[in-house]
This record gives sequence, C-alpha cells and structure tokens, in this order.
Amino acid sequence: MQTETKTRKLFELDQLIRNHGHIKHGKTMWMLARNKTIIDPILEDVRKLLKPTDAMHAYEKACVALGREFADTDTEGKPKQHFNPQNGQQQYNVSDRGAYEAARMKLLDAEHSQAKTDGEEISKRSDELLEEPVNVDFYRINLNKIPGFREDEDDDSIFMAKDLPLLIELGIIYEEESPKVVPLKEEAKETPPGEKLASV
Repeated sequence: MQTETKTRKLFELDQLIRNHGHIKHGKTMWMLARNKTIIDPILEDVRKLLKPTDAMHAYEKACVALGREFADTDTEGKPKQHFNPQNGQQQYNVSDRGAYEAARMKLLDAEHSQAKTDGEEISKRSDELLEEPVNVDFYRINLNKIPGFREDEDDDSIFMAKDLPLLIELGIIYEEESPKVVPLKEEAKETPPGEKLASV
C-alpha cells in the first residue's frame, strides 16, 4: 500500500532511521533497514539537484582561510580548532565573531557574488523540492510487533515515544486489532423416527 507524502517527510524519516542505528529489536531493525533502502534513491536524486556549485565551494574555502586569519591562538601562536559535530569537521575558534562576520560578508559581496546568487537559487529550489508530493510503498510493521517505546534519551534499544507520530503518519507503523473469534453455534438436530439420513 502506497503512502502519499512530501519529500520533506522522507528526510525526517531518514534522520529518524539514522538516530536509531543501534536498535536491538530484530523486527524493528529490519523494518528500518528495508525502508532506508526504499527512500535512499529518492533522497539521492534530491541531493544531486541541491549540490553546491563550484562558486560556492570556492567561497567555502575562502571562509576557511578567513577563519584561520581571525582564529584565537595558543601559547605557541598556532590557531585553535575544535570539532563541530554538526558537519563532522574541524573549525577554528573565533572569539571576535562580529569582526569575522563583517569580513566574511565583505568577502562574499566583493569576490564571491556568484556564490551568493547560487546559494539563493539552491535555497529556493530546496524549498520547492521539499514540498513536492511523492508516493512511497513503505515496508510496514504492526504496532503490536514492537516491544514498546521509551522516554529515556540514553536508551537506544527501541523507539522514542516522540517518533511514533511520524511513523504512523507515513503508514509505516499501523495498529490492527486481532480478529474476534465468534464461536459457531451448532444446534442439535433430531432425526424424525424412521427417517434415514441421506447418504453423502
């Protein structure tokens, strides 16, 4: 059964799956893996359309050099750096953010105006693509097959309770009541005296 949703929701689902990479429950883990293989090609096509241009890459390199110029230094005069978990890269420690941002904007306007134009176009394209409707045939799992939901952020064995609305909205998790078993009532039938049962 296909679900009609928006591309934005697929990115939300992708992040949810990434956040639950260590789920221990077998059926749930299998469901996540199956759905990731379903949405990955769709998301990859979107990412290709939003790929930064050469001008944007050049501006990014210029910003790195600018960061080094404004970076705080240690006792040996070397620029200090820290790890940014959001992009997985090392960044320079800059205490005077105001001066750095002013220099960055000046650099953008004076030498990298094309990067600014490209960035604005990609941002607009991103908004449009994320709102596009898409039909996806998700792998589904019955809510009764999931062991439970947790509230503790440190426990990654099963889903967070806050994840349930998205999974239900996409039709990935569904709730289905067990069919009621209605016993058949068989009434004893008396055979009239002297009447033989018809042979089958």
